[in-house]
Amino acid sequence: MRTYLALATVVATVAACAGDKAGKTAAESTAIAPVGSAAPQTITITARNFAYDAPDTVSAGMVTIKLVIQGPDLHHVQLIHLADGKTAADLEAGLKMMKPGSPPPPWAHDVAGPNSPVPSGEQSIMEQLEPGNYAIVCFIPGADGVPHVMKGMIRPLTVVPATTAAAPAPTADINVTMTDYAWQITPDITAGKHIIKIENAAEQSHEMFIAMLAPGKKPSDLAAW
Repeated sequence: MRTYLALATVVATVAACAGDKAGKTAAESTAIAPVGSAAPQTITITARNFAYDAPDTVSAGMVTIKLVIQGPDLHHVQLIHLADGKTAADLEAGLKMMKPGSPPPPWAHDVAGPNSPVPSGEQSIMEQLEPGNYAIVCFIPGADGVPHVMKGMIRPLTVVPATTAAAPAPTADINVTMTDYAWQITPDITAGKHIIKIENAAEQSHEMFIAMLAPGKKPSDLAAW
């Protein structure tokens, strides 16, 4: 699975939820559009406690997914491609019956989506979507430890066959490969604007989250927290 994420600046907190290895997805932020290419279609998903406002359908191809946060809590968009004619209602019912630590059903495949910006913020990526049924899900837990999806934060999205040519994927200047459990980043991320290609080469889903640390703090401090 490959994701293209454009950072307006690396001192901001940005992230993208990455799909599983079996997914067929590319994504890119709209901060930097591919030069000389048609702009992708755009859908806006508004997240609030605890529901989404989003369109019911979108055409297949490159799609800019804009996440807008309304409310005090953090939310994200985890897209899940549902195979075998399954629906978001099927997924919601299955999640409520699933025991902790159980694997997801074989007909549900993670697809990259915009991760949580700061509360009341925005985050956008561009993503290659195939036709089919999808679920828009928030797995972030609340203060009570209950994932938001269990509070009704799930919504269906239908991707219909495209009738026009899709916008091409952008050209990345930084490549990030995720494995179980390491990062390979080439070259190092520097201040400024970038298009980062994120590839999940692992057997399970991973995500990338970039956060600016306060002066004197190290990644180990965040891990300890």
